[in-house]
Amino acid sequence: MKVFWDVFLLFSRFLESDFSVAMLAVLFLALIVLRRRVSLLMALLLLLLLLPSLKLAYADARPCVFAPGLVACPNEFGLPSGHAASFGLFAIAAVGSWWFFPFALLALAVAYSRIFIGVHSIPQVGAGIALAALLYVIGLSFRHRFHKPVHFGGAWKTTRLKKRQELSRKAVHMVLGTLIVLLGVLFGRDALIVFLSVALAGLFAVATLLMKGWRLPLLSRVFDEFERDVDLPGKGAMYFVIGSLLVSSFSQNFGYALAAIAILALGDGFATIVGKLFGRARVAWNKAKSWEGTIAFAVAGALAGYVFIGLAAVPLSLVLAFAETLPLDVDDNLLIPFVALLLEFMVRVL
Repeated sequence: MKVFWDVFLLFSRFLESDFSVAMLAVLFLALIVLRRRVSLLMALLLLLLLLPSLKLAYADARPCVFAPGLVACPNEFGLPSGHAASFGLFAIAAVGSWWFFPFALLALAVAYSRIFIGVHSIPQVGAGIALAALLYVIGLSFRHRFHKPVHFGGAWKTTRLKKRQELSRKAVHMVLGTLIVLLGVLFGRDALIVFLSVALAGLFAVATLLMKGWRLPLLSRVFDEFERDVDLPGKGAMYFVIGSLLVSSFSQNFGYALAAIAILALGDGFATIVGKLFGRARVAWNKAKSWEGTIAFAVAGALAGYVFIGLAAVPLSLVLAFAETLPLDVDDNLLIPFVALLLEFMVRVL
């Protein structure tokens, strides 16, 4: 066992001292073997542009500032981890291909190596993983907007959900969100971030197997029953986990993060259920949304968030309810956590 950790330490030190070499080598391989190269390159470019600004904006010190690590402590701030984000992008771009599994193992090894040598905390690494997922979704969206869409492919078949299935799907998301919040309450921030990171990798792995034509006990049936007409199985659950990981890792207040996840789960859930069953008055700027659903979002979200941040949950829920009605081509599971983080940052700065 000692030999393994000695080798892992060498691997971790190599990544710290020769990151550019490792990055270029993996990028070269990815450009050869992966299909969605344009989306990957766009996401990497966005990461390169945003990473320095995010580190300065959050100014989150690395753990090696307070306790010496196994390598010299880098000078810049630590949130988010650029190493975790960069290698995470390769794994995400490989979903649907057998190459996902080696890229995912490499990404997880890189992510853990940053914690192992003491240059990043768990939230900093989690923020890198969440940022990678978010930027890749943005890269895919840009690619689809200006070019012929590149589908994930595979043997996965999709159908449009009926109203009953849509309501059942939203109920599943409400349960999922409640469980995530409960895990955070019981085990704390670090444990929740680790769980969400591993869960995201697991969802990507399951999606890859399903897209390769595998039939998995229970999971295949669940995805057949509850998925909307998308070419990526488990997309809704993936985006929910990404959104939860994003706000858990980036937020400077864990109670606020739990409130945002609770609002996402219950506020957005009740908005869909009430809107589908009782929605009559359409929102002027988005005919797909109803005032009944929006009010249900605000009320349920405020009640859910109150448990964690008190009366501050009321304005937060109102802002998120309004954001949910905007006619944007963005999944609510990503939009709501992003707006919650943006609001927190604006309040902190102003």
